[in-house]
This record gives sequence, C-alpha cells and structure tokens, in this order.
Amino acid sequence: MVLELNTITESTKDMTAQIEQYQGGLSHLLYLTKGTYKVYDSAMNAQKRVASTPTNQERGEEDRVLAATYEIMNALNNALVATSSKTILVKKIPSGSSMVQAVLRKIREAKEGLQDALLGHCANGFTQDILDLFCEFDKEYTDLMTELRA
Repeated sequence: MVLELNTITESTKDMTAQIEQYQGGLSHLLYLTKGTYKVYDSAMNAQKRVASTPTNQERGEEDRVLAATYEIMNALNNALVATSSKTILVKKIPSGSSMVQAVLRKIREAKEGLQDALLGHCANGFTQDILDLFCEFDKEYTDLMTELRA
C-alpha cells in the first residue's frame, strides 16, 4: 500500500508541475496550485502515518490503510472544491477550460489508482464513509467536467 501512496504522491507532483507551467499570467489558476499542494501534503502525511503506525491487535494494517485512504480522499475532494470555486473565472481565459480539465483528469487518476489499490488490499471492503467519499468525488468531478464543457 505504501507503494500505491508513493504513486499517488508522484502523480500530485506531476499535477503541480503541470499547473505551474500554465500559470504564466493566469492568476486565477494560482488557487488550483493551492489545492494541489493540499493533496500532496495529505498524501505525504498519510504515507508517513501508514509507515510509522505499528500493526497490533487494536488496529490492524487494513484499518491503517483505510484511515490513510479517508484522509487522501478528503484532500482530493478539497482539490475539486478549490477547482470548482475558480471555474467561472478560468473559463474566461483562452484555453482555461482545457487546462482545468487536464488538472481534473490528473486528480481523477489519483483517485482511481487509490481505489484500485484498495480493492486488492482490503479484503473486507470499504467502510461506508470511504464509499461516500468516492461517490461524492465522482459526482463533483462529473459536475465540474460538464460545467467546463458547457
């Protein structure tokens, strides 16, 4: 699972680099960088927590992974909310919608990678809270992409 968290961390670094490339004079995209760094920070914190929390009778490895997943999904959802708040402004910039769609696709890739890793790792399935986060993410992502295409 730590390997999957490293992959997500690398994905968020790529996302940050991509946002930085597009920032030349597009001040409204700066807010998206803040959301991306929140994702990166949460992924790093979750990775450290999973690596440093010993497995014992009170808290098994699966519980640690689910707790880290919950934290990462919260960060991904926060990144979507941050993106949503700037969509109207970014749409006024030439190619702004395309840039935001590329960022959203990267965020979704991180979510899909995490979900796939969990399916193989958690034999007992997801908690209801994590399922709710996945559903909330999918709805917000779909709404944002629809708005950007309009």
